[in-house]
Amino acid sequence: MTRSSVKALSVRVLLFLAVGFALLLTVLETRTKLGAINYATHSDYVVTNPPTIDTSSPTGYELGRRQLILADRNDDLHWIMNTQERISLRSLRVRNVQ
Repeated sequence: MTRSSVKALSVRVLLFLAVGFALLLTVLETRTKLGAINYATHSDYVVTNPPTIDTSSPTGYELGRRQLILADRNDDLHWIMNTQERISLRSLRVRNVQ
């Protein structure tokens, strides 16, 4: 093997290991978050009846209830609520400027 082919091979191996390590970290983080969500959802301290499905409600549940746990992305909930409202009003605009 020439020196350049060894260098190219080592670069490929390092790239493969970096991608594998990133994938491993992603899997571990996802498992941790899912474990926390399952713990909070199935906790004995949280006793709620699941909301009844209502197709006429913007959220899909009766009385406009929502059943969603968002860990650290509170701004996402705002967009979900606005989108549900716009769909129920049959309007494509998220915000109206007057």
